[in-house]
Amino acid sequence: MTNRVITSLAFIALGLLTAILPHTLFHVCTGTIETVSGMQIPMKCFWTARVATGLGVLFCLSGILLYFSKTVLVRLGISLMIFMNGILLAAVPTILIGVCHAETMPCRMGTLPGLLVLAVLIIIFSLANLLYLFRQSKNGIQP
Repeated sequence: MTNRVITSLAFIALGLLTAILPHTLFHVCTGTIETVSGMQIPMKCFWTARVATGLGVLFCLSGILLYFSKTVLVRLGISLMIFMNGILLAAVPTILIGVCHAETMPCRMGTLPGLLVLAVLIIIFSLANLLYLFRQSKNGIQP
C-alpha cells in the first residue's frame, strides 16, 4: 500500500513539473522563423515544449493509474510504460526535436537541462519501482 501511494504521488508530481516546466519555470523561446515564402513558423523549442507537456500529462495519468491498480503485474506494466516514456522525454529535447542551437537561448540554458533532470528522475524512480514490483511478483505477494 505505501509503495503504491509513494510512487503514484512521485509520478504525479514529476508529471506536473514536466508539463509546466517549459511554460512557467524555464520558458522556451518566443520567436518564430521566417521561411523563404514569408511564412512564420515557431522555433524547435516550441514543439519540444508541446511534447513535454503531453508527456507530463501522461506521467500524471500513469501515476493515477498506479494508485488505483491493485495487482502487482498491472503496476509492473504501468511502471515499464513510465520508464519507456521517461526515455522518450530525454530523447525529445536532445535527439528527436531538439532546442535552439545558440548557447545563449533560454531554451538551451533552462529548458533543456530541466527536462533532462526530470527525465533522469522519472527513469530512476520507475526503475526502482520496477525492481521492487518484480521482487514482489517473484515472491508471490500481492500488496
